[in-house]
Amino acid sequence: MTIRTVRAVPYTTMKQFLKDTPCIASVEAEEHEKTYIVSITNPEVMPLVRKNTETRIAFQFDDDGASFSREMAVEICQLVKKAMDDPADVYFLVNCQAGISRSGAVSAFVQQLCVNYDDWIRKNRMVCPNYFVLDKLLSAWEELYGAPSPTR
Repeated sequence: MTIRTVRAVPYTTMKQFLKDTPCIASVEAEEHEKTYIVSITNPEVMPLVRKNTETRIAFQFDDDGASFSREMAVEICQLVKKAMDDPADVYFLVNCQAGISRSGAVSAFVQQLCVNYDDWIRKNRMVCPNYFVLDKLLSAWEELYGAPSPTR
């Protein structure tokens, strides 16, 4: 299959999801076979994902995106590629503090690669992607895998 749904959420929603507390993310995740997670926090905030795994990675960088490195972009691209190649029906969940800018950039990036725009916008109405982060992700993807397919 591939990534069917991508959603950007705030820190509090991801915290609920990881603690198995009912929330919109847990309801949506039940509709899929597998969940992949990118968790982004400010440097002074305790990461929600404390250990990276095959399906979960965490980063700490400020909303200005200046400390978002090429290496971080490559790691996110690799996780997205793995999720896209996964035979399971994948739910891709991304958080930052407010669920708007940094997570919005990752969410928009995933949408451009493999998620229907109409489906994406219904679940991500509040996002305002950080274009510095989005541009780094698109550049890293092109270096690793070639130019992304046109947006659907």
